[in-house]
Amino acid sequence: MMKAMNLEVRTLQKGEYDTWEKWLGQQSPISLYQSKRWIAILKDVFGYRERFLGLFDAGEICGGLCVYQVSDVLFGRKLVSIPHDASSGIVHAQNERGIKLIGEKLVEQGHEDKVRHVEIRTPQKLPLEPPYERQQPFLLAQLELANTRSLWKGLHQNTRNQVRQSERRGLTVRPASSRKEIHAFYRILLRNFQDFGNPCLPLSYFMTCFERFDQDTCRFLISYHETGIVGGILLLAYGDTVVYKIGAVDSDKMHLRPNNLMIWEGIKWSVSAGYRYFSFGSTEPANTGLIRFKKRFGAQISPLYFYCAPVKKHAPDYSTLFSSKKALRKLWRLLPLFVAGPLGGRLRRWYC
Repeated sequence: MMKAMNLEVRTLQKGEYDTWEKWLGQQSPISLYQSKRWIAILKDVFGYRERFLGLFDAGEICGGLCVYQVSDVLFGRKLVSIPHDASSGIVHAQNERGIKLIGEKLVEQGHEDKVRHVEIRTPQKLPLEPPYERQQPFLLAQLELANTRSLWKGLHQNTRNQVRQSERRGLTVRPASSRKEIHAFYRILLRNFQDFGNPCLPLSYFMTCFERFDQDTCRFLISYHETGIVGGILLLAYGDTVVYKIGAVDSDKMHLRPNNLMIWEGIKWSVSAGYRYFSFGSTEPANTGLIRFKKRFGAQISPLYFYCAPVKKHAPDYSTLFSSKKALRKLWRLLPLFVAGPLGGRLRRWYC
């Protein structure tokens, strides 16, 4: 246990988790990724184990950090805040000393858990010192919501035209209401990832989200053309923000521009539901085309930070982790889908 004046940081026991969640709920709006329900999904789908590092002032909780132990037989272990997201690993502390204490405790916890390295993924610029190394592998794109009319005017002219064209061509968008639609969405998503040469999240991830959350929290928007599904997006809503988590479009239907229409419908729903922000998620800085696409919806771009500290080994360079593996991506494209699906789900347990 570490102390500075009357501050201390310790790993919470399971009986104290409710204390952490109660305190967190009293702070400014938090993301779904910090909630008890999301913790349960990560545990059940990926087998992750949560760790809560509580910051206490004179015995009263006043901050902390939620991290997960990610483990795999082949790759080992790491502590990450937060897996499968690049912007929600918020360090809750009132001052610089509290932040540093949490960072020190995380490294200490890493040694106890015998991990390779520890990571904090956050939009915060933190005053963490070595052994922490700062990476900036992604950019966050976020739209501040207003009334629908002003948001429509704020769209790039090409984006407005593409939304209109999609509607004229007979595309419709509606929330998913059945497991059959989630399966259809996943088949398209799996094919998209196969074409990119990347492993895809497992079907169980999407099915669990669909089954455990209501449509006000987890909203699958499905695009139809004539009688078939041509694409879908997953929106996660919590606090004051709706997050565009992932999307997929049938490669044979790209000319219909369903993605533009689905995102616009997602933005309109976010406004009607009273949310303040619509997050387009993270993008590699080198992916200028995707950044430009998001900015055409009015999104503002800001940096994201990965603070990584070695325990046994250094963290990978996330700015080149995927782009440097061109040979592996070519090989991945050759796999049949019935192999790529389960194998990709297994790999995404570690590559999170």
